[in-house]
Amino acid sequence: MATKTVTTPTVQSQLTATDTAISADVDVDLDREDDFKLPKRSSLACVLVCNLLIQISYFIVIPTSSTYAKSLGGTNTISGAIIGVPTACAALCLAPMLRISKNGYGRPLKIGCLAMALGQFLYAIADRTGWLYLILIGRIVSGPGQVYLMFGKRFCTDPRQVGLRRRATLASWLVLTQAAGTMIGPFAGALLYRIGVSSGDSKWWNGYTAPGWLMMGLWLVFFVVVNWVFEDVQTEIVQERPESDTDGHPRRNLLFRFTLFWQDELITPIRKLQRRQQAVLACMVSYATMAFFVLGTWEAFIPSYSKDAPGLKLTPFSSGILFALGGVAAFPILVVNLFTVRKTQERHTFLSASLVGVVGLLIQLITQVTGKVHYPSFYISWVLVALGFNLLTTLTFALLSKQLPKEWNLRSSLIIQTGNYIGRVTGALWGGVNGKVGANTTIGLDLAFAGIAALSLLPLWTFMKAKTG
Repeated sequence: MATKTVTTPTVQSQLTATDTAISADVDVDLDREDDFKLPKRSSLACVLVCNLLIQISYFIVIPTSSTYAKSLGGTNTISGAIIGVPTACAALCLAPMLRISKNGYGRPLKIGCLAMALGQFLYAIADRTGWLYLILIGRIVSGPGQVYLMFGKRFCTDPRQVGLRRRATLASWLVLTQAAGTMIGPFAGALLYRIGVSSGDSKWWNGYTAPGWLMMGLWLVFFVVVNWVFEDVQTEIVQERPESDTDGHPRRNLLFRFTLFWQDELITPIRKLQRRQQAVLACMVSYATMAFFVLGTWEAFIPSYSKDAPGLKLTPFSSGILFALGGVAAFPILVVNLFTVRKTQERHTFLSASLVGVVGLLIQLITQVTGKVHYPSFYISWVLVALGFNLLTTLTFALLSKQLPKEWNLRSSLIIQTGNYIGRVTGALWGGVNGKVGANTTIGLDLAFAGIAALSLLPLWTFMKAKTG
């Protein structure tokens, strides 16, 4: 009688199957944990405080930049340049600072602190020397510090330390510090102007120089704190290419090196992306440029327009308070956004924020055309513009970090920040010349750019879907 053989699994095969199942579960848990990881709190706090101080340094001069420039023989156009020139200098410093950073964040943070302190010092002594262009030189010197706005966005989306579902949350914290700077900076500038005016005719300390002295002190204190508590992310050692051109000769042409940098780091990699990714990248860059163009326009527009407009006639102190009150009104909504962003897709926030900003521009344009500009309407317009476009400024990078490969973190931050710089510089210059081109033309161009950017979302709506958080 034939014996039927029954094959039973061996102990080894059973263990292997069990290990495989456990390994799969562990991989899922690790992936889930990676999605929610966060950087060290002390380092994150330094980055957020740096972002706040940069915004305060940028906005604290807005109430008095026009009158400060005129007191030394300048014009409204010079005032716009004073506001926008740090951003232009920062754009030129991007490539050198990236090289210095060695794929980390500590070096550019310390360099930025010292550059901002020196720039504020030069800005403060311009009145004592009586030289108008020392104001511009001081703002130019602070340019390397402005570069850290890009490093801050990159820090909050770096895959080495921030999970996929925490990038929009940290980006919202950056927006919050940005709004706080928009609120604190102009208020401090207006208050220091009032205190400085009442302190006498000193060329060292007055309403124009006080912001420079205050910010110089804050930046030096912050530099000490950074050296004490900031811990940099672990960086990979990268073998640098020799500094030679295609013929084997040392590169002596700075323009050639700059062009080669953009060619190798941006243009060639962009061509390798999928069409869908290229389209989303182009949309986000246009959004970043547009948002900062509008904000830059209003930063120069408010003090120069409000001092002569019928129904306003604001002093530097009053325009600074108006600027700050706009930030006060927008701040609670941005705090609420911190909690809702974890369950809201960026594309929905993009659309709603765009509509809010467009409504603010429409109100301002209509009141100007009808000749019914007054303080309440001007204030409401500014609140809506500040809220809508501030929300947009950081979400561009957060969305791109979810749409593009991990190795694109540096490139996408570089591209977005370049768009930010272009928008802010051109916007500040555009807002400064409103007296020549007309207020209606100034706001009309802002509205046209914002409308075009909002319409660009529609064909890309399905492509912009990403994980929340």
